[in-house]
Amino acid sequence: MLDISSSSSLGFDERLAVLEERTKPKPRTISDRIKDWAGVLTFVVAVLYTYPLGVWDRFIVTAQQQHTKEVLDLRSVVLRLTDADSELVRAVSRTTDVSAQNAITQMANARKAAILSPSITLIERRYSELTGAELLLLGYQLNQLGDQGPLVARIYEKAVEKMIASKNNSGAADVYRVHAGLYGPFGSLGPNIKQSRELFQKSISLLLKIEPSKAYSEAIAVAMDWANLEAVAGNLPCAEQLANWLIGQYANANPTYAQTLQGQFEQLSAYRKSAKSPWAPTDHQSNVCPKGILPWNINGWPWSAEK
Repeated sequence: MLDISSSSSLGFDERLAVLEERTKPKPRTISDRIKDWAGVLTFVVAVLYTYPLGVWDRFIVTAQQQHTKEVLDLRSVVLRLTDADSELVRAVSRTTDVSAQNAITQMANARKAAILSPSITLIERRYSELTGAELLLLGYQLNQLGDQGPLVARIYEKAVEKMIASKNNSGAADVYRVHAGLYGPFGSLGPNIKQSRELFQKSISLLLKIEPSKAYSEAIAVAMDWANLEAVAGNLPCAEQLANWLIGQYANANPTYAQTLQGQFEQLSAYRKSAKSPWAPTDHQSNVCPKGILPWNINGWPWSAEK
């Protein structure tokens, strides 16, 4: 190595060579290079770590939380509707004044409309998350609101699907019965008598799969609605068969009510024979109920298959 202390005896070139050797950078180790890039590496790691978590929080976790909140909000709507009906029953039971009862009912309907109307979009988006029982109640309330027939039909279809999946055939049969009303002469999707009959048939078919004593009450409800449909807008002989069966079920247990049913059916039959309503069939009908409408022997319970 050159000694700079003796640079006075060296020429210019020699002194320059000594200076270059003294000031030449030392070879850099791997550790030195890591220290130089430590700040940049820290930044990169931070970005790679925090950005995906930010995306997850923003678009995944938040979406799940929003979904859960919307379902809870919809269930809250159902509970508020139930509370409104409960209060209506209590309020009506406190008075025998018909005018007061009507006023109370109108106020309750207005209250339920105020609950439902702002929630239509939420209902459309999340109704499939509810239970079958919740769907039945919600569909009924929406139908009372009016102008929601297609949505109500979809809700009832989902309710049946869920109830059958949970082996609640009685509940599904009740949904079919209520759903059939949508296609009656006064229903929001009617009149479509063929569709109503198909739903009534599905209801009875499900009830026939249940232990007879457990399905009996629901069968009476189906027969009642079906008899009214046929008497007003369908096949009169079929209506007579259903009405006679209903009257027979009450003849011994509640003869007064059986007489009331008899009188109501006679009024419907007389109206049907004398008046021309826009939904009544115009074709000539025989005195026999077609098997395609009532494919059972309507005698006692359970009904047996038509032979």
